[in-house]
Amino acid sequence: QKVGRAPKNVLSSCNHADILSCAVTNPTNYLKFNCLDATADIPPGPYDKIIAAAAASKDIPQSWRNQLKIGGCIVAPVGGSIRRFTKRAENDWMDEEFPGFAFVPLIGDR
Repeated sequence: QKVGRAPKNVLSSCNHADILSCAVTNPTNYLKFNCLDATADIPPGPYDKIIAAAAASKDIPQSWRNQLKIGGCIVAPVGGSIRRFTKRAENDWMDEEFPGFAFVPLIGDR
C-alpha cells in the first residue's frame, strides 16, 4: 500500500559502479541513478527529494539546495546526525536534526 504521493523526480548518486549496478532495474520513470561524486555538482533538477547515505562534515553541498524544488526535502547525514532540510521558499529552509548516527564521509569531505 502506498503512503502519500510518489515523488516525480528523485536523484540517487553513488561513486562505486558496482554498487550502482545493483540499481539498474528501475520499475519507475522518476528515479535517476548516477555514478558520480555528488559533492561537486549534481545533474540538473529540479528534484522533489534528495537522500544521501554518506555524511557531510558541516553542511550539505549548495548544489543540492539549488536543485531542490520549493516544498521538496533533502535527508542527509551531517556530522553525527541525520538532518532533514525542507525548502519552504527560495531562501527559506526548515532544518530538523536527529542526532546519534555515524556514516562514511562524502568524497569531497575526505
